[in-house]
Amino acid sequence: MIISFSVKNFLSFKEEQLFQMTAAPIREKFESFAENKFVYDGKMELLKSAVLYGANASGKSNFIRSLNFLRNFILTSANLNPERNITQIPFFLNTKTRTAPSEFEITFLCGSNIFRYGFIISKEAVLEEWLYRKEKRETMVFDRDEKGITIPRKY
Repeated sequence: MIISFSVKNFLSFKEEQLFQMTAAPIREKFESFAENKFVYDGKMELLKSAVLYGANASGKSNFIRSLNFLRNFILTSANLNPERNITQIPFFLNTKTRTAPSEFEITFLCGSNIFRYGFIISKEAVLEEWLYRKEKRETMVFDRDEKGITIPRKY
């Protein structure tokens, strides 16, 4: 279950855009909203569904494309040919962002665990990648950058 998703410098998103599935504390007027909530660990209220709406050309389709890019990158990155460029599509209407990396991060609930996974890519390489698991506090599962990969002894 997705808790949050953020994307930066990809398609029409120049600045970081954040999508959250945490429920707002609306209680009295909208009792029927309770049916759309999932309570995790007795504390965090997550929405079971959400609606994405906006004017024409406001980024709705590109938001879905960015989520799909994240998904496909996770599923196919092990098979990438190091000789070929990554299909990174940065925000093109600014000269600085055309060559800047793109950033993706997703926080999700899997079973009873909360994970935060993300990566930063350029056309040439994965510049950074990380995975954290939240138990009582957030702990690193791995962190990779241009210098190497860090994996705590626990894993």
